[in-house]
Amino acid sequence: MIEQTKLFQQLWQTKSDGRLPHALLFLGPKGTHKAKCALAFSRALLCETTSVTGESCGICQSCRLAVNR
Repeated sequence: MIEQTKLFQQLWQTKSDGRLPHALLFLGPKGTHKAKCALAFSRALLCETTSVTGESCGICQSCRLAVNR
């Protein structure tokens, strides 16, 4: 999961720098938590009160809807 944390941090920095592409493709071997990383990043992007580190709040409407996907 350490690699996913690094990837998330890189993606969040790219977003913070205003260089986020219009699409992202998460590829890798089975069992590398690609979906978890993609969901965490999408939740952070949609969160209404995202922290500076990219952590979603978990309580705003967007976060609640994401949990019930």
